[in-house]
Amino acid sequence: MTTLSIRLLNALLVCMQIAIAVAVLMVLVIFAIHVAAGGPFTANWPVVAKAPVMSLPLAGGAGAVRIDQGVLALTSPDWKPEFIQLMMVGIFATGANLAIARLRAVLAAIAAGRPFAEEIVAGLRLIGWLLIGWLGLEIAHALIAQPLLLAAARPEGGVMLGASISSLAGAEPTRAFRLMFDLDWLKLAAGLFALALAHAFSIGRALADDNAAIV
Repeated sequence: MTTLSIRLLNALLVCMQIAIAVAVLMVLVIFAIHVAAGGPFTANWPVVAKAPVMSLPLAGGAGAVRIDQGVLALTSPDWKPEFIQLMMVGIFATGANLAIARLRAVLAAIAAGRPFAEEIVAGLRLIGWLLIGWLGLEIAHALIAQPLLLAAARPEGGVMLGASISSLAGAEPTRAFRLMFDLDWLKLAAGLFALALAHAFSIGRALADDNAAIV
């Protein structure tokens, strides 16, 4: 890998960090505006839907739901759904920023001619665990956050909403909507690969130290 390509990769990674920071700032500003205005608050999830477009008020007049092109939008005076989505974005952005920072350290060590440096091993390990943790965060959201968020979201008209783990058995298919969740094995595979690569680099570092001691 040439110095020019490493500089280009580093510049791209810096751009990614800036883009993530801007996205988080926008989400935070939107939430702050909604809080200052006293609502309504909004939250969006991908949903398994048979009907292309549907808008329904919630029971008791506490907001509304709109389902359009596979996305469920919940509008409600309750701030918790939007806040939980903000927390999810913040956790993801923090992990992504840590992974990018470690990857930049790996590139810096390679550019300096130290392929078995300690920061490379530590960086690959952290990236591996962050990828596995990303998958764990999505599972926790599906098992814990989704049921809590939808507990008070009961649309009128006999429409049923359910978390991704809900079966919605016996419900009319065109009037039952389940939040979407797919177990992404690629994140697990990528995390395990990064951990294995870190172990390989650790062995290479030990061998390099032994050779240096012998010489």
